[in-house]
Amino acid sequence: PANDVTGRFGSYAEFMAVDTNQLAKIPDNLTDSEAAAVPLAGETALQMLRALQIGPGKKVLIQAGAGGVGIFAIQLAKLMGAQVATTVSASNVALVQQLGADIAIDYHKHAIQDILSDYDAVLDTIGDIDGGMDILSSGGRLITISASLSPEQTQRAHNETKTIATGWLQPNGQDLQQLADYIANDQLKIIIDSQYPLTTSGIQAAHARIESHHARGKIIINL
Repeated sequence: PANDVTGRFGSYAEFMAVDTNQLAKIPDNLTDSEAAAVPLAGETALQMLRALQIGPGKKVLIQAGAGGVGIFAIQLAKLMGAQVATTVSASNVALVQQLGADIAIDYHKHAIQDILSDYDAVLDTIGDIDGGMDILSSGGRLITISASLSPEQTQRAHNETKTIATGWLQPNGQDLQQLADYIANDQLKIIIDSQYPLTTSGIQAAHARIESHHARGKIIINL
């Protein structure tokens, strides 16, 4: 956008100036398309899980586990030692189980409140703040990357001794290098849903795929 002078919200461009402290070397075992799938979703997942204080023995719900952020978040949470639940459609249950999810909930059939309780953390990627708070234990944490928090939700969290917050990616070369190291050691899989050319029709098709809410992994624009 014309008012996005910092490039914070991205761009469809062949070249962009980037601070060196936001960069990491691409692992030798990645293609350029695979590498393009990592920074936004991977760093978001890593930073949000860190803010949720995920560690050994913690129970975390990751909403939309087959989405771009969800796929990274499941794997990273397992690497951190957590027990992971996630929501998916029936067609993606096998995928998230292969990525390490301990509990896969078909959201067409079950509400999370019917299956989960006393969770330490929720990474919300779909805007279900109230549902996430329902399953949190006292002292639990929820971070949303897809919704604003209402005054009523903030008050509820205070009353129930729960912490809720919105999250936003902060580009960081050290975090990107951590992801690169996991990938180089075959500890982190990259799932690409589809690829499109950098043309008007290609970008339109990519957006249509995103808006279908059926993407399984990352959508890539190839230069």
